[in-house]
Amino acid sequence: MAGKYVVLQTPKGEEAVIIPGGDFFHDDVTHIYKSYEPISAGFISIDKDGRLKCYGRSEGLNIASRGEDDEVLIRHQLKPNDGNG
Repeated sequence: MAGKYVVLQTPKGEEAVIIPGGDFFHDDVTHIYKSYEPISAGFISIDKDGRLKCYGRSEGLNIASRGEDDEVLIRHQLKPNDGNG
């Protein structure tokens, strides 16, 4: 799978919005979530073994991916909720 992502600063902390495919622009996300500041943005790929890779930048938002930092955030965000949190 390949797509785009934007990390937003929310009241709960940093949260990623992942957009599968390429039909959206990074700034489309910021128009939807107007009250949240975009922290980083770029492209994401997930290989057949489930490894994430974040890279590149958003030209429209003029911000870059943070690479491994974003990968860690997204992996944590995608972990199943165990019901204790």
